[in-house]
Amino acid sequence: MPKAKPTQVIVHRIELQEKEREMLEPLIQARAVNELAMPVAAGAGVYVAYKATKAAFGWAEDIFDGASERIREQFNSIKQDPKNPKYKNIFGLPGYGIWPGVI
Repeated sequence: MPKAKPTQVIVHRIELQEKEREMLEPLIQARAVNELAMPVAAGAGVYVAYKATKAAFGWAEDIFDGASERIREQFNSIKQDPKNPKYKNIFGLPGYGIWPGVI
């Protein structure tokens, strides 16, 4: 047997009094602090891991130093002759900048 369609709509609403609002305020503030602190803590963890890896193996410094030298060399050579096809971007592709083929 099919169900009958509703003939009325009843709306239930829950309202908080001042005391309940005061009790929820620390919870709301704690969540806000947590949402801000977690990304900061994750960033600090990545930084500490980078520094520890750099100190232990010494490989991380070469990555950034080499990229900055290549970019500086690239822009200096582009100033001399911007349409020369021999220029390569930091990934070794033709062009300059990050996007390949940009001349």
